[in-house]
Amino acid sequence: MFEPLTKDIPTVTTISQRLLTTLSVSALLLGASMNATQASPEKQAELRTEISELLASQNLQLEDGKIIEIVEKDNYYIATIPSMSAKVNGKKRYTAPGAVINARPKDDENWEMKYKLVSPIRIFGTEANDEMKVFIDEQDSEGIWNASLNNFTYLKSQFEDVSLRDVKEGIVFKFNDVDSLQRIEKAADNLYTARAIIELKDMTGTKNNQVFAKMGDLKITSVAENADIQKIQSLASQIFDATDSHEKMQEHLADFIYDSEAEISIKDISFIAPEDSKANFEGDLIIPEVKLAASLKDSQTDKADLKLALKMIRTPFENDDSLIPQIIDFDINAENIPLQEIIAQEDMENPNQEAVKNAFFNSGFKLGLNSIKVMSSQMGMDFAGDIKADKGAMLGITSSINGTIKGLDAMIKMAKQKSADAPGEVQKGLSFLPMLQLFGQKQGDKDIWTYDIDVAKDGSVKINGADMSAMMGAMSGKK
Repeated sequence: MFEPLTKDIPTVTTISQRLLTTLSVSALLLGASMNATQASPEKQAELRTEISELLASQNLQLEDGKIIEIVEKDNYYIATIPSMSAKVNGKKRYTAPGAVINARPKDDENWEMKYKLVSPIRIFGTEANDEMKVFIDEQDSEGIWNASLNNFTYLKSQFEDVSLRDVKEGIVFKFNDVDSLQRIEKAADNLYTARAIIELKDMTGTKNNQVFAKMGDLKITSVAENADIQKIQSLASQIFDATDSHEKMQEHLADFIYDSEAEISIKDISFIAPEDSKANFEGDLIIPEVKLAASLKDSQTDKADLKLALKMIRTPFENDDSLIPQIIDFDINAENIPLQEIIAQEDMENPNQEAVKNAFFNSGFKLGLNSIKVMSSQMGMDFAGDIKADKGAMLGITSSINGTIKGLDAMIKMAKQKSADAPGEVQKGLSFLPMLQLFGQKQGDKDIWTYDIDVAKDGSVKINGADMSAMMGAMSGKK
């Protein structure tokens, strides 16, 4: 159970980060040292080592010639960190003007810390003129730093009035609050369970000072079980430092995969139509809720299980006749994935397809389509079933899927009206709609079509009992 930080370690003095950016690190140090003394050489060295490890865990390095200054005040230490940057593949990816840390030893391995970052933090893209700036007005972060793990076993951060500014595109995202919580707990020898939560509240997106998007809340939760934190950090450092980081990541991919769960929840999203396009736009796109959940189990075995779920609800437009979905509900689970054999491929980008196929056959892979549902005011589809890898099957799989499509007649009518002006790829997609009508079974006079799809061991593919290959042959004129 986490013990709260002792209250007599003060929070780093609140100061406007924009003002702090204009101050030199020496001025910060001068302000701190007015009531402080230089820490002993031993403690300076110990804390400087821990802070260096902290920076290294984030792939951060001090700018040339810069050093970490440390002073002692009462029963804690004040560390002033100068400007720093991170490189990937030898190229600078982001820079930070600095940070201030208040720290105190908790025991032989742990340090209690409170800190503040200096903004703006600059993030660089792959192109020379791609740049994002991150500004933070108010912040409060505290945690427990573990020397053995080179990580925070507990870290709680609260940021207020955070803005991300795309310098090139003139796009700005502003968040009223950004909160995060991290815990790492020992599960077994050298293995740990890591939990994290991050929540972003009240976002507004603007481009050239015109609002185009809003969001009420975005929350991400994640759990990684029985992970070798020290090994992961060591490999991550090697990969970041390598000029061939992509190849290094492929080489050690298996070392980064553990049983895990994650969920993303987004509430009250709205995309606002520009004023000059209102006449040709159905209205503002409002999505009250989106949820995406994923879990990976038995990842270290030859038969891993993966679950994915996506749910989205959209508020209807006024007089809504749009094909834009109002409901999306995907619930899929994959069982007996030969994950380790796939990862073991020498070339992940060009794997040995025969070896991968045999791995799926031998593991007994099964894909469960628990729910595939897409609904709008004009149309809807709802399917469920399963697909199984079967080495003895003519097509390599057996499958049974059933479902319904609503509004197919209406879609075909709309497609005929709009396809003439549609791009070529869209026209190809729309041309498939009559095929769905041909293979479906209509429910009386209703515009509802049912489908029972079966792929058998002998290679036959049947839809509503009719052999699909025979029908396709008849349509093409073959006998």
